[in-house]
Amino acid sequence: MRQGPQLQLAKSISENMETEFYVGYFDKAPKEITKFIRLVIVTLALTVLGIAWLLSSQQRGFIPSSYEYYQETELSGLLIADPVPAIQVYSERAGDQTLQVQTIPVVQFGKKGARDLVQELNGSWVTVIGHLIYYDGKTLIEITDATNLVASGPVPADFPSQGPITFGDKRRFKGEIVDAKCFFGVMKPGHGKPHRSCAIRCISGGIPAVLRTWNSFDNPTYHLIIMESNSLEKLSDYIGESVEIEGIEGDFYDWKVLKVNDLSLIKPVTMGTIEQ
Repeated sequence: MRQGPQLQLAKSISENMETEFYVGYFDKAPKEITKFIRLVIVTLALTVLGIAWLLSSQQRGFIPSSYEYYQETELSGLLIADPVPAIQVYSERAGDQTLQVQTIPVVQFGKKGARDLVQELNGSWVTVIGHLIYYDGKTLIEITDATNLVASGPVPADFPSQGPITFGDKRRFKGEIVDAKCFFGVMKPGHGKPHRSCAIRCISGGIPAVLRTWNSFDNPTYHLIIMESNSLEKLSDYIGESVEIEGIEGDFYDWKVLKVNDLSLIKPVTMGTIEQ
C-alpha cells in the first residue's frame, strides 16, 4: 500500500527521534555534540602543533657567531695585503712551544674591504683597534676609522716569516659563496638567498669572498677565494647559490685558499656533500 507524504514524514521523524540536535536557546548542547566538538578542537590543535613543529624542524637556525659591535679590541701584528688584507698575530703556543700565527682578515665599516687602507703599511708591524667578528674558529676585525691602524715598531725577530701560499692540486668543490664579513658574524643569517643581494654588494666592495663547503662528515670548511680583482665583481651570478667550483687549493697559515682562474669553472648545482 502506497504511503502518503504525511505518513512518510511522520515515520522519518519517528526514526530520528533519538538523533541529537542543538537549539540555540538551550543552555547546553547535547552530550554527543559536545563530545564531537571537543574532539574536533583537540584534533585541530594537535594538527597545528604538528605542522608548526615540522616547519620549524626544517628551518636552519642562526649560526652561533659573534660581532662585537659595542666592544673595541686592540691587536698588534704583521699587516699583509695578500691574499686578503689581514693582520697576523701570535696565537697560543702549541704543545711543542713553537709560535703559531693566526691570520685575521681586516675589513672596514659597512660594505667595504680594506685593501686601500693597508697598502701603505703592508709588511709593517701595526696596532689595530676594531670590532672582532668570529665564528667556527675564524676571526675577522672591522676597522671603523683609518686612525685606528698605525705602525707600532719593527717586526719581532721571533715572529714567523710570511711564506708564500702552498698550493696543491686542482680540485672541485660543491658549496656556497658568501662574503666573509656578514657570514662570520655581522648578519644573521649571512648566507643563502635572503642575504644574496647584501653579499653581492659586500664582495663588490672588497670584502673577501669565501667558499663554504661540507665534507663527508658534514663538517664545514672555508676557503678564501683568490681571483683577479675585476673578476670578483663578476661573481654576483653565483653568490648565495649552490655551486660547483673548480680551482687550485692552497694553505696560508690557518686559512684554506682556492685560486680560481676562470669564471667558467663555476656552475650552479644542487647542493651535495663534497668528496674528500
